[in-house]
Amino acid sequence: MAIVDILTIFRSPRLRLGVGLACCVAAGFGQTDSTLSLTEFNLGSLEGKGRALRISPDGKRYGYISEALQVRVDRVTGADLMAKQRVVVDGKLATESFDSVMDSTLLFSPDSKHFAYAAKAGDRWQLVVDDKADPAYDGVGAPVFSRDSQHVIYSARQGGRNFIVVDGKPQQNFDGIGETAVSSDGKRLAYIAMQGGKGFVVIDGKADEGSYDGAGSIVFSEDGKHVAYAAVLGGKSFIVADGTPLQKNDGIVKDSLRYSPDGRSFAYAASSGRAQMMILDGNPIPGEFDAIARPIFSPDGKRLAYAAKRGPKWLVVVDGKQGPLFDGATAIAFSQDSQHIAYLASTGGTQSIVLDGQQGVPYYAAFYPAFGPDSQHMAYLAHASKTGKWLIVVDGKTTEVDYVFPDPKLVWDDPVHLHMIAGRNTTLLRLDVTVSK
Repeated sequence: MAIVDILTIFRSPRLRLGVGLACCVAAGFGQTDSTLSLTEFNLGSLEGKGRALRISPDGKRYGYISEALQVRVDRVTGADLMAKQRVVVDGKLATESFDSVMDSTLLFSPDSKHFAYAAKAGDRWQLVVDDKADPAYDGVGAPVFSRDSQHVIYSARQGGRNFIVVDGKPQQNFDGIGETAVSSDGKRLAYIAMQGGKGFVVIDGKADEGSYDGAGSIVFSEDGKHVAYAAVLGGKSFIVADGTPLQKNDGIVKDSLRYSPDGRSFAYAASSGRAQMMILDGNPIPGEFDAIARPIFSPDGKRLAYAAKRGPKWLVVVDGKQGPLFDGATAIAFSQDSQHIAYLASTGGTQSIVLDGQQGVPYYAAFYPAFGPDSQHMAYLAHASKTGKWLIVVDGKTTEVDYVFPDPKLVWDDPVHLHMIAGRNTTLLRLDVTVSK
């Protein structure tokens, strides 16, 4: 089972447009005598043939690729038209235009203050951060920001050499470079390297002990003191935690390794034959499945949840207890106080939010449950019907809206304020919602 990706590429989020969405709070959760007020802010217009729209984590900035025809004068053949691509951030065109901008690389930093992407001019690629281009290479991978947003890392290729670039500075050369991980404080860096047909992990500039047939799924603990990754050797897969190989398995599910927020526990999904199971602190959680999605720890680190597939159906396991079967189950979220859990369930062509084990109202489509910071409110986006109006519903109060939603996520600013990005024609808007008694 190979788990090495030579170049890490972030996938573009799906741009979903419709004639309305609903933002809902589950019945009986939070205050029931609340009122809802909505304020609209104009963020700007999408110019040209816009694509690959990105919204910043704080929901206040946006960026996308704009494509426009430009006149190129050729002294031999005369005038010609060619497509040039330029990135637009917060309504402002970037200084440089390029032959190509890689959709999957557009990325805001966690603090929403920086914007990066990979672009091609001629046959050379370069990373651009805040409208400033790094040196050009034969190829570059997608950028990764440190959690504190102070550092940007990406892989690059030049003349048969592969290396990591940290804040514009090339690092050690290898035959190949795989995925990259950065600690939350930005002080530690780990990545997969390949040399002489073997894969290994470079941590803080030094090769970790052990050479493997493959490696991946690198994670740091929240405090940066611990690092773990999955490795393959001799047909067996295992976790290496702080340099120590753990129990061997037939396989490790890619991207399933997670530390708890306090760094005291870690979980991952392993396979035995065709069956998959979740391992918590070295101990299997009862239950074998056909597939397991990445685990989610509660903020206090004491609870664990994950989606699992049995036959054609999916269920969610919370604290070791298996929930009901659905056609699909995803978007698991814990409240900030770790007392509540919600996820998106699909059944018979409809979607609903399951809150603390109780299935909510079915909708044509629903998205991303979001708890308020005081854990007293829970909101999510939903579409009441294929052609019907979209609603904003908070604590049972509903308001019809007539927008499209390029990014179906809600962001809570404080216990009584949340916002979302919406659109009308070619105009991007931020909708601020206030919940009051």
